[in-house]
Amino acid sequence: MLQFREATTELADAEIVRAGRNSGRQWMTRDTHELTAVEQAAWWSRRDPVTCPIWIARISATDVGYGLLRRESGRVWASLAVLPQFRGHGYGTMIYRYLALAVPVEVWAEILADNTPSIRACLRAGYQIAYAQDKLATLVYRK
Repeated sequence: MLQFREATTELADAEIVRAGRNSGRQWMTRDTHELTAVEQAAWWSRRDPVTCPIWIARISATDVGYGLLRRESGRVWASLAVLPQFRGHGYGTMIYRYLALAVPVEVWAEILADNTPSIRACLRAGYQIAYAQDKLATLVYRK
């Protein structure tokens, strides 16, 4: 069963997030370059855990991915990554659902239109397509 723990301020958690993010960076909607450990550490030290909480998803003692929420432009945005060896097992759906239920407001997700597995996981978690434009699909989990 998938379990979640809040990320700590420790750099070990920053590295878990970096590994997940870099393994799926080609599907990121904003910045697709590979993050270095130095870049991740700098971002990690600036990150406000209140406005950008992160959870590590695990099975027993094995990390399978992460999910984060980011408050921006009056909305709460979900972002996640599942490590390559754990993709295709429904963990993305579980992480999207966890993120949707973590806050009492609507949660939004911006996904590349050709990232069918992520869109499918998001829909299975209960999100709905709000709109699609160009190469992006924007989904929302309404409360």
